Amino acid sequence: MDTQFAPAERLPHDEIVRQNHELMISGLIMAVTESTNTYFMILNRYRQIIYANNELLDLINSTSDEVLGQRPGEILNCVNSGKTEGGCGTHEFCRECGAVNAIMEALKGIPSKKECRITSKTSEGEYQSYDLSVKAYPFDLDRAQNILVSVLDISDKKRRDILERTFFHDILNDVSGIYGASYLLLNKDLNRDSEIYERASTIYNAVNGLVEEIKSQQILLAAETNELQLQITETALETLLESVTELVRYNHQVCDCEIEMSVSSDITFSTDVTLLKRVLVNMVKNAAEASSKGEKVTVKATAGTDRITFSVNNPKVMDEHVRRQVFQRSFSTKGTNRGIGTYSMKLLGENYLKGKVWFESSEPEGTTFYFELPFHKQ
Repeated sequence: MDTQFAPAERLPHDEIVRQNHELMISGLIMAVTESTNTYFMILNRYRQIIYANNELLDLINSTSDEVLGQRPGEILNCVNSGKTEGGCGTHEFCRECGAVNAIMEALKGIPSKKECRITSKTSEGEYQSYDLSVKAYPFDLDRAQNILVSVLDISDKKRRDILERTFFHDILNDVSGIYGASYLLLNKDLNRDSEIYERASTIYNAVNGLVEEIKSQQILLAAETNELQLQITETALETLLESVTELVRYNHQVCDCEIEMSVSSDITFSTDVTLLKRVLVNMVKNAAEASSKGEKVTVKATAGTDRITFSVNNPKVMDEHVRRQVFQRSFSTKGTNRGIGTYSMKLLGENYLKGKVWFESSEPEGTTFYFELPFHKQ
């Protein structure tokens, strides 16, 4: 049979049944594939299914006998699998299919993992789209070449990723418009003691904080998915710390505590300024939120020869159960749907900026968070 990509040849049905029976003799394969909620199938070297686990059969509402001898795209009713006589993998469009390409690599003895997009047509004539993660692993059984294929449905993740990107893009555009308007209003020839100036200043600072929060969430999502790229620029230490403390002072969750800042020497150095600000803002914000009205939060930066040590102190002492899990994702003393701040300090500060984040908490010193950042002077 002709093909425009993968080989089209197949084994006859009786040979497929024989291969299936040989697999069933090995109870280990069934025990492994049936003990998970992952979709599994085993293919022969002609890419034909000689075994499918019950999770997969339930998904496609089929039986083992019905799928034996078919290829993966055929049991999912891929729209391209019926365009050529050879079936799944043999149309020119199949060159872009992650599933076929992963299986072809496994047939060469190379374990492979790829993403796959499939458009399926149901028996009612309706179209359905799948986003799948396909892993193909080669193995031999009784001197016969086989491929173990696992399939994860990542459609929800892909849909969520698209919605998140769209949301962040649209909301930043809207907020940036308000930010720009408030900035222009604030810089008009207004009496600094007037009510209009005071309100314009309040709007400007609130929107500025909102923009920072949105960007912070963008950065965190990118960091967790290993998509974050460092952007190295120069910054002055004192200017950086002043901007951090100003951002925290205007945060609505922060009480009227006193924030005191000190810098050992005002050096200029290179780093990813955006990520560093995210770490420091969380350090200062957490300390300010933990403090009571009138208490002091002390922010310090001490520059050495090749590293800067940032420290943020507040007078409160952590409970023991808090200390044991303070850097865990989603843990918070502030209620549900919180707990990202200290987690992001570790993630950004250590994984990306290659520094060290830690804390000390005891009487009478209170709680101090530290961030030690390697740097190169300019």
